[in-house]
Amino acid sequence: MSGGADLPGPKPTLFFAPDHIKQRTQDWGQAGVERRTAQAWKAFITSVDTWMKITPGKGRAKVEHVYRDTVDGKAKPEEGHMLSL
Repeated sequence: MSGGADLPGPKPTLFFAPDHIKQRTQDWGQAGVERRTAQAWKAFITSVDTWMKITPGKGRAKVEHVYRDTVDGKAKPEEGHMLSL
């Protein structure tokens, strides 16, 4: 990693998700990874239901509108867009 040579504290390390999953599979086995992933996903989905509204949209204009709102910092964190072209 570059750019952090003169930062105080521990040396920065690269986080690469596929390597992390590989290590967890070795630690816990495939069934253990799947079980823990399902538990975490269920907890996440349960929490999302309390604050996020899913908003469907279709077509280039809608996709572009949502994209531009996101880039311009106008996107609302409580809106989850499910878009298709």
